[in-house]
Amino acid sequence: MNDWHLLEEWSRDGSETAFATLVERHVALVYSAARRQVYGDAALAEEVTQQTFCLLSRKAGTLRPGGSLAGWLYQTAGNVARERLRTDRRRRLREQQAVDWDSVGIDSMTNPTPAPTWETLAPALDFALSQLPAADREVLVARFFERRSMRDVGTVFGVSEDAAKVRVSRAIKRLRDLLARAGVCATGDVLAGLMSEHAVGGVPEGLQASVLQAVKLRGMAIGGGRRLRRIGRPVDPVTPANRCDRPGLGGGRAFGRAPGASGRNLLSGIEGEVSRRRGGGNRCVETRRDGQIEVR
Repeated sequence: MNDWHLLEEWSRDGSETAFATLVERHVALVYSAARRQVYGDAALAEEVTQQTFCLLSRKAGTLRPGGSLAGWLYQTAGNVARERLRTDRRRRLREQQAVDWDSVGIDSMTNPTPAPTWETLAPALDFALSQLPAADREVLVARFFERRSMRDVGTVFGVSEDAAKVRVSRAIKRLRDLLARAGVCATGDVLAGLMSEHAVGGVPEGLQASVLQAVKLRGMAIGGGRRLRRIGRPVDPVTPANRCDRPGLGGGRAFGRAPGASGRNLLSGIEGEVSRRRGGGNRCVETRRDGQIEVR
């Protein structure tokens, strides 16, 4: 089953298995990209990875199928990493290590450096990729980060194998030109080989489980789908005694039942106890205790 079908199952049905499969497929890609962009800080890279998949779980219903989900995850991980660095003291390290694209451009063209190793390519790679058009970035992620065959790349983007080769070749050329401005000069074959071999590495033990736990703790309950449920038993059925009027909903609706996919957001917003009274004196109470919802 492809990524978009799994994401649809998560969005529509709250399938825990589907979301866990997506995490298993892409956690190494997201973690590797995050760690490069936070300059090797493993703990911060894990936090970025967790936040990236939390964003995926929340936005699943708004993403349009088509293209590469891995490309979206890669770009989102980069955005999250940069935001974390901007608001963290580590930004000073980023400023020291960031490539000065303008100052090195001319000199690097007149005095080309030797063929790069991964250690010289890695610090500049993700910034260069972020400067590419989205279509070029996504095709490179599919080909070299996911290590797909040219035929599979064509399938992902709805083109023939020959057209996929043209897209990849064009994207590599544009990436090579951007890297040359930073003093990292290499042929397309060298870039392709380095990215295929090193762009996605291993992940810390337990990271996949911690990502799924982070999604749960953020209120995007795995298995939530169209209804919220208590651990161990379902929410009490709707009865006249546990209903209350809410403006704009056309009559009463039980708090324990979520209106559509937005129900996954209710867990994160509940604090303490909320109560409403009807004309007949019925009281509808919503309480959060250890992450659970009760309707009385």
